[in-house]
Amino acid sequence: MLTLPTHETTLPASGETVDIQPLVVRDEKAIAAAKRAGSKLDAYKTFLNIIQEKTSIDVNKLSEVDLIHCMLHLRKISIGSNVNVNFVCPYTKQRVDVKLNLNDIQLKGNTKSKTIKKENFIVKLSLPTKVKSIESGITSIQTKEENIVMAEIPLSDRKEIVDSLPINLKNDIVENLKDIINYSHNIEYKTNQPHSIPLRSAEDFFTLFFVM
Repeated sequence: MLTLPTHETTLPASGETVDIQPLVVRDEKAIAAAKRAGSKLDAYKTFLNIIQEKTSIDVNKLSEVDLIHCMLHLRKISIGSNVNVNFVCPYTKQRVDVKLNLNDIQLKGNTKSKTIKKENFIVKLSLPTKVKSIESGITSIQTKEENIVMAEIPLSDRKEIVDSLPINLKNDIVENLKDIINYSHNIEYKTNQPHSIPLRSAEDFFTLFFVM
């Protein structure tokens, strides 16, 4: 067996320095095979298992921003920073080819927690485990009558709590979550007119950068 080089990277959320090894041809084949046999979700789950083998940390315990950081770093050390992205435009159904440089995808946000005080509510925010899930970025919601700690609420009930909030408070939460450190990027392209595709979640980044 060949001895692969080991690279170090520092996770933006936890601050932990981890070791990571590059992908090999066998990994690429495994991801492609999972996609052919099932779906993009199957390929993504296979990819997460591969990341687990390549790193010195428990991937399942990573916040999403740290997971995306590992994905971007793994793509750079395995294949390179330049990416040729091919997809079908969701608006015109035309085939689109876009060249990207992963070094242009920078960490956004400036804090790991925030507190919103609005009317009778005090809402504490922290790193979301899923960037597309508002409730996963809420630590607690306090009113004069009660203090709801989201970690103590079943996952199935957390979305219902968010749906019960005043609309203006929910909108404030969405805006303030943008200040929590995150990786997000818009792929800009043009068919009949300018369009963009937002990359926000780990699944978004995987689909465009790793699905063979």
